Amino acid sequence: MGIFHEEGVDQLTILIEMQNGQLALVAPSNRGGPGETIEDAKRNIRSFIIPHYQRYDSMIADEVQGVRAFGSASQVQTVQSKVNSKFARHFIALDTTLEHQRTRAQTAKR
Repeated sequence: MGIFHEEGVDQLTILIEMQNGQLALVAPSNRGGPGETIEDAKRNIRSFIIPHYQRYDSMIADEVQGVRAFGSASQVQTVQSKVNSKFARHFIALDTTLEHQRTRAQTAKR
């Protein structure tokens, strides 16, 4: 739908501030250093903990050694095709997770 613009951050939490009905990311500043100066307006701020998603996977020789390639009667499975299959499975799961998070964000806005 193109309603989200993604940009990575190197923090564990972010603050989202709404001012005059518009959302704005609060820029980080050094501890003890100068912060942002903001004019008086109706403001609301929310803190969000950034979730971390991690998966572990492995592959051993027995997973491909002497194993027939999927859908083939005579070809053996290659290491690269097995790695690609594992990447695809993880990509689908992480992409689905991201879509779920986006849906939750849309639901929370209402």
